[in-house]
Amino acid sequence: MAKGQSFLIEMFLISTAVIMLVMFFFLTLNAINIYKTKTLRANLIAEDAASTLLLSRGYPADWDQNVSNTQALGLALRRNTLDMAKLRMFNQTAYSELLGLGAYNISLNITSGTSTIFQTGFINSSTSVIQVERVCIYNNAPCKLRLQVSGGPQ
Repeated sequence: MAKGQSFLIEMFLISTAVIMLVMFFFLTLNAINIYKTKTLRANLIAEDAASTLLLSRGYPADWDQNVSNTQALGLALRRNTLDMAKLRMFNQTAYSELLGLGAYNISLNITSGTSTIFQTGFINSSTSVIQVERVCIYNNAPCKLRLQVSGGPQ
């Protein structure tokens, strides 16, 4: 084999290896970017849903009297104070749609000390789970609202 042919084969192999490394690098960056985007989106949805539930009375403000007329959800009697009647009626609503969750699943858990006041929803533990916790008032006592979000568009 001539010296020129050997050099040409070596350059081809080296070039192929470099191109494969560059492709691997960009594919890895793309995968990281997709993961970050999905995580950020889930985090924003969790924060927004928790804020909506605790800071808003919903629309109409007395949606718990006529659930079929509910246009926007809110569990607040006043800011950070949960309304018992709205909490009781929460599962009667299409809360996933009203909170704008799309393909995301939520789990809502409200506790006071060691007792659970309210719990609903489900999350897919095989995907990443975003959790938001907020302190609020229920029945004149401090409590904790824990909202977990999982799933989302594939």
